[in-house]
Amino acid sequence: MKLYLWYIKLSLSKKVIVGSFLGWSLQAIPKWGFVLLGDGEAAASIITLFITPRGFGKRIIEPRSNS
Repeated sequence: MKLYLWYIKLSLSKKVIVGSFLGWSLQAIPKWGFVLLGDGEAAASIITLFITPRGFGKRIIEPRSNS
């Protein structure tokens, strides 16, 4: 209840900032949590879906070979 009262007292611009941050965190926390806690190779393949090095264009992830 105390948090709700604090939120009601905020101006509209601050409510927009808080809402944007909450929306971002709901998307980012599970994604980055999986990347950081997953095993190294799986984490690397997932992170390349979201971050592409500059100058390399679109990066294609090749399937793992079972050798």
